[in-house]
Amino acid sequence: MNSLKYYYVEFIYQVKCLINFFKNVWRFRKPLYEFRWWDYYTLLQFMQIAIEHMADKTKTKSTEVDYTRIPKAAKMERASQILKNQLSDYVYMDMAEEKYGKLIDNDGDFIPLPDRPNSFTYEDKLTDEEREHNSKVFLYSVELEEKEWEEFCNIIKDKETCRYRDWETDRKSTRLNSSH
Repeated sequence: MNSLKYYYVEFIYQVKCLINFFKNVWRFRKPLYEFRWWDYYTLLQFMQIAIEHMADKTKTKSTEVDYTRIPKAAKMERASQILKNQLSDYVYMDMAEEKYGKLIDNDGDFIPLPDRPNSFTYEDKLTDEEREHNSKVFLYSVELEEKEWEEFCNIIKDKETCRYRDWETDRKSTRLNSSH
């Protein structure tokens, strides 16, 4: 009878693992479909989806105490948002344009190079002030992106939020709070 119970428990475990496998395939379907060995874009998608899922489950299903759980979930949500910003096109340029104004785009001309057949050079019709404005917008967008990458790396390396607290202290404080 004991051996039947073992096989039943093992069978249930395998079924749950199989269900979890299909849930993960569905959850990661877009990056799985788009994955190429030479492209890191899908790696960022995997990370963003996984961190977002972890943050949600940490907030709703974790049994960790609130004073460590809530900051961890907030940091995970911020890391997820940074990855979303990295994955979306032009988000940093849009932020820079909000601060400095829209990029100035005057149509330029492609001019054939005399010494090279079938080769062209592009000459824009921007004034020096317009070029300076566009440079300011581009540089600010790069600065924003670098700041967010730095913030992301600091979140990943964070020792303060992710540090394990003293197990005994947590247990005692929980006992004291429940006795009131």
